[in-house]
Amino acid sequence: MRQLLRYLVLIVILYGWWGQASAAVQPPFWMVSSERGTVYMLGTLHVGKPDFYPLPAPVENAFQEAAALAVEVNLMGPEFAKALAWLMLNSALPPGKTLDTTLTPQTLGLLERKLRDLKLSLEAVNLVKPWIVAMNLTNLYIVRNGYQPTLGVDYHLLRKAKAAHKPIISLESARQQFEVFENLSWQEQEAFLRATLKEMDGNGDDFANMVDAWAAGDLKRLKALVLDPMANDPEQEGLFQRLFVERNKRMAEAIARMSLRPGVHFVAVGSGHFLGKYGIVALLRDKGIDVRRVRP
Repeated sequence: MRQLLRYLVLIVILYGWWGQASAAVQPPFWMVSSERGTVYMLGTLHVGKPDFYPLPAPVENAFQEAAALAVEVNLMGPEFAKALAWLMLNSALPPGKTLDTTLTPQTLGLLERKLRDLKLSLEAVNLVKPWIVAMNLTNLYIVRNGYQPTLGVDYHLLRKAKAAHKPIISLESARQQFEVFENLSWQEQEAFLRATLKEMDGNGDDFANMVDAWAAGDLKRLKALVLDPMANDPEQEGLFQRLFVERNKRMAEAIARMSLRPGVHFVAVGSGHFLGKYGIVALLRDKGIDVRRVRP
């Protein structure tokens, strides 16, 4: 299940944390300063529940102060709808190819077991590309456990920006995000599906640990749970480079330019993109840009 957390980075299932007041949450939050402008950066979760809100006052106040909101992708914009339509048209395997005849016995066995758990048949996914199967099964798992993408932090801020008529900036396109997976080799797609299926068999401890780390603002532990397993897996090295390293560089460049604009901007990006030596925070500091942690 960590695989979904790494997709559209970071999707965290808010497991077991809802009894606590949101004021106790200390999400990853930074301030980027230059002589001309200020950029606040929030590490987000892409799914949630209603009682997660409001976010801590310093986060909400910084958002109110900002002239514009920047996100990975505007999930409420027309470009995202077009990208979803493109994905639907490109979700099928090549003619004559099926999962049950091309996956390794290990991966096929894991898939069939998880489909049975979810009361689905192999025929429902047999003609679909492995990476899309992984995403769809994980999304189904999330919804069945009471979590909603439309209640994620990104959506929360997008709705507030739309209501306040704040400009919304997309740091990349949904098509670019989908193509990260679409361009994987068959072996890489199968490795991604297999890892996802294995982690879906867990007892939920990974979710609880990730949420605890995020809520406590424990960046070291969050990195160990979210980034390190993929970064240290030879089968997923290529995916890690494309999903994090390359995208982080592009987003860091955009944020650096944003910091030179007059006024205040607010950036909301999946938490995993800010972490580690390849993360946005480190990349900005390498450029000599002032980045300070803000503790809500």
